[in-house]
Amino acid sequence: IATDKSLAKRLWQQEGLPTSPFCLARSEKDCKAFRDNPPFEYPLFIKPVAGRGSAGINDASVVHNYDQLVSGVVDRFETINQPVIIEKFLRGREITLGVLGNKNARTLPPLEVVYRKGDITLTFEKKKLDDDSFLCPAPLTAKETKMMRQLALRAYHVLGFKDFGRIDTILTEEGSFLLEGNTFAGLMCTPKEKPHSYVGFMARAEGKDGVDLLDEIIQSAIKRLGLRTRE
Repeated sequence: IATDKSLAKRLWQQEGLPTSPFCLARSEKDCKAFRDNPPFEYPLFIKPVAGRGSAGINDASVVHNYDQLVSGVVDRFETINQPVIIEKFLRGREITLGVLGNKNARTLPPLEVVYRKGDITLTFEKKKLDDDSFLCPAPLTAKETKMMRQLALRAYHVLGFKDFGRIDTILTEEGSFLLEGNTFAGLMCTPKEKPHSYVGFMARAEGKDGVDLLDEIIQSAIKRLGLRTRE
C-alpha cells in the first residue's frame, strides 16, 4: 500500500490523520483546476506517485505558478511514466521515525533531516551526495516527541506495516503532517559515525548495532508468524 503514496494519504485522511491535501495528475488537463481557482494555495509540491529514494524530486518540485505546474507534471509523467502527486507544499522541519514491531510496535528515536543552507527540500541529486546532516534524537520538546511518536505509530498501523518501517513527517508552525510511509527503509548501521540509512542512524542513537536491529525485526516476524525457533 505504502508504495502508492496517494493511496497511503487517502487511508490516512480516512482515519483523520494529518497529511497535506493532494490530487493526481498525468497531463495539462489534470492541472487545469489549479489555473484559475486552485483547490489549495500555491506553492505546491510535485513528485511521482511511487518514487523511491527521492526519485523524481528536484529543485523544480516546489511549484509557484500554473506554468511551472504543467511543465513539472508533464515532464515527470513522460520521464518516469508514473502519475504525479500535486500537494500543498509544507515548510517545516523534516522528522522521520523508524517503527519496529507489530501489535505492540514501538518507535526508534526521531531523526531530523537538516537541510543545507538555502535548501527547502531534499532532492534526488542532493541525496546521492550523502552530505546531509542529521540530528538524532531530534531536538524536540517532550510534548512534540510524544506527539510525533504517537502519530508515527498510528500511521504505521493504518497502512498495515509489518515488523518494521519508517514514517516520514514534517513539523510546521501549524502542527505535524504525514509525508510518506516506507516499507523498504534501509537498515544499514555502518559506518558507526554516520550510518547509510535513517533507521540505522536511529538504532545507533539508541545504542544498537546492525545485529541488534535485525534481531529485533526478525523476532517480531517470528512472533507474528507463530514460528518456533531452534534452541
